[in-house]
Amino acid sequence: MKDPLLLLAVILFVIFLIWKLFRRGERWGEEIYTPPEGADETLKNLLEKAKETSKDKEIAKKIEEILENLEDPLKKANYLCALAEFYRGPLKNKGKARSLFIKALEEYPLCKDAYRGLERLLKGGKGAKRLERIYWLFLSQVSFEEYKQADILWLWEKLAELYSTKLNKPKRAKAILSLINYVKDRDKIEEQS
Repeated sequence: MKDPLLLLAVILFVIFLIWKLFRRGERWGEEIYTPPEGADETLKNLLEKAKETSKDKEIAKKIEEILENLEDPLKKANYLCALAEFYRGPLKNKGKARSLFIKALEEYPLCKDAYRGLERLLKGGKGAKRLERIYWLFLSQVSFEEYKQADILWLWEKLAELYSTKLNKPKRAKAILSLINYVKDRDKIEEQS
């Protein structure tokens, strides 16, 4: 190349692409190898091994094998979330990741890691609408008799946050937050009695 300015631009562009690729891998490492809340030792060890060896496909297959024998809904949801993170990141199949996160919610509707994973996947206007439908679908399936009240209120708070930040519906967010405050105040009164 005869033009030094053009050569400099090409070199900077290549450096930028390498940096971007490095940052993408770094971003995956943060969530992929972090065990979900309440994960058992087997899953923690698998994720630690994946972090050390970078054999993501092999670890994903081991997680799939373990999933076939699990009965406990919370454990199964944790393994599904870990597997979904592999598909979201290095295995590069976001559709499969989304279906695994939803499958985790079908197993245990209050799996916080599944909601967090879906939030990372579903961005923009259409993603926020999908997330809203998912929140409502699983809120309709939980009851205070079956699950911890704090977890159910957490999910309501996430819905209110979605309305106030991404869907621009502050009245709905305010109504949901009023409901949450009412439930919390009611519980304080019951405890004092």
